[in-house]
Amino acid sequence: PMPPRPAFACAAAALAVAAAALPPARGDAKLYRKVAPSTVLFLFKSTVGSGVLIDADKKIVATAAHVVDGELRNGGVAVKAIFPSKDAAGRLVTDAGFYTKRPEHVVPGAVVYLNRAKDLALGKLAQVPAGAA
Repeated sequence: PMPPRPAFACAAAALAVAAAALPPARGDAKLYRKVAPSTVLFLFKSTVGSGVLIDADKKIVATAAHVVDGELRNGGVAVKAIFPSKDAAGRLVTDAGFYTKRPEHVVPGAVVYLNRAKDLALGKLAQVPAGAA
């Protein structure tokens, strides 16, 4: 299991790699700022994972099935999602400790769809914070 702090760093690195894979005309920093509000960190009993908000109105997040599979096999369907926040200077907070010490940042939800063959899982959240896109 990966602790939350390295997981946020991994999620940020994954976003940077994804941004780098796109045509350079889009601008990496600009793209990162655009997609960061859609990224979520999932907290589970024994591990963490990442996903992306795909429908803000319906509060649906997508992730890989293998991210939630361990929890589902242990009888759990609940998820805890954390959306990134900005500090007073407007910079994205990437320190997982910031979030784990502030339960108001944790959004409850549940896995509502799982397709192991396509490695896809969908979760429905209780709410979506303002600014999430």
